[in-house]
Amino acid sequence: MYPPATLLDKYLYYSELYFEALYFCRSFPYREKKEEIQSHIGQLLGLFESEAENQIINAAQIGQLVEENFTSADFSISYLADIFHVSIAYMSYLFKKEMGENFSDYVWALRLKKAKELLLTTDMPIDDVSLAVGYVNASSFRRKFKQATGMTPSQLRS
Repeated sequence: MYPPATLLDKYLYYSELYFEALYFCRSFPYREKKEEIQSHIGQLLGLFESEAENQIINAAQIGQLVEENFTSADFSISYLADIFHVSIAYMSYLFKKEMGENFSDYVWALRLKKAKELLLTTDMPIDDVSLAVGYVNASSFRRKFKQATGMTPSQLRS
């Protein structure tokens, strides 16, 4: 039987296997319950290995989620942490380790690249470009853009 999907059901399933194996170890001679004990321990190890494999978060997974969501104003490190079921601190550490820079710098670089592309290839108003790359506040976008490029969005466009 494979463990159920919910966290509580998984816990109960693991717990049952563990305590039954422990009961066999404490209550019977090893030779008498050897097969059951080995089976239970083997199942537990298999389940733990399976869970560990499912928890591996790599750069490709992170990169794909960032590419799909970086233009959303609600996109954040906490969103990634929720998706991967880890803490924000751990996601931040993992992001830097896997992607080579911190989350906000990485996302800003993507947004800046997209903004430049939109400014140079479309006639979208700057406020719309700001929204299209995830900035609700156009003045914050303009300020950050100028800080990064040395020119305003309008100057780049000209």
